[in-house]
Amino acid sequence: MRSIGQLRSLSDGTTFNDFLSREGIEARLETNADGSCELWILDDELIPKAKEHLSEFLKDPAGLRFTAPVKEPSAEPRRSRGPEQGRKASPWIRRRADLVRNTEAFGPGPMSILILVACALVFVLTDRGENLEAVLQFTISANWFGGGQWLPEIRAGEIWRLVTPMLVHFGWIHLICNSLMILTLGSLLEARLGSFYLLGFVLVTSAVPNLAQFVVMQSPLFGGISGVAFGLAGYAWIRGRQDPLSGIEMPSQNVTMMMIYFVWCWMEQFQLLGSDSMLGGGARVANVVHTAGLLIGCGWGWVDAWRSR
Repeated sequence: MRSIGQLRSLSDGTTFNDFLSREGIEARLETNADGSCELWILDDELIPKAKEHLSEFLKDPAGLRFTAPVKEPSAEPRRSRGPEQGRKASPWIRRRADLVRNTEAFGPGPMSILILVACALVFVLTDRGENLEAVLQFTISANWFGGGQWLPEIRAGEIWRLVTPMLVHFGWIHLICNSLMILTLGSLLEARLGSFYLLGFVLVTSAVPNLAQFVVMQSPLFGGISGVAFGLAGYAWIRGRQDPLSGIEMPSQNVTMMMIYFVWCWMEQFQLLGSDSMLGGGARVANVVHTAGLLIGCGWGWVDAWRSR
């Protein structure tokens, strides 16, 4: 089932829905608070045909093709007049809660809060990321890449170093911006899929991007939970587009802002905007972490949407 568009009124929606029924296309109407309604097509294979009909209907809603008297017995009850009309039509009109699998309101999730508390504690312990000696206790390694020093701490058993860089933040703005992303998108994912699902997602979208950043940039001096944040954003973006009934989505304007920030960071990485950075220095922005997190999140969202269908 997938939405193909909106109609300005329930009357238009009912008229067009009856027309689709005569064409052998089964649909459902979702009523909105402003009086408009959204049309959902049950059979994905018929969506292109339904979109063509909708485009024609929006151009001429009063056209004879759409308002012609119904002759088919199966459609007649829905267009018949009388006190039973509402009850007859009700199976074809749905509230969003009947269509989307999970629309319950949610607040900050316990796992999301726990992760943010850990970030805050490390922020204090590292003196806002300015105490290098303390920061190196949480980085992926205390040694630079190369020279035979290939993650000696992790090879010695300190596996947690793959994810602890996400707890390190350099300054208040860095911490607050990342925290807001985790508090919103992390809590959304936690409410829809569960706390342990979110924990697994965080571990993967932290460890893999951290490792990629270290290999590409060859420096352990990076941190922040922005890789996870980009992963969550990518997941919500793709899952919402591919599986609108999941209750997980990211508004298009937020996607646009995310991509502008993403491109801006890379431009500063190569000093395409000048030598003065607005983001604290291109070298300090973990662009590889952002990229890897976003790609993992998008891929994960696509797979979950495919499995759901």
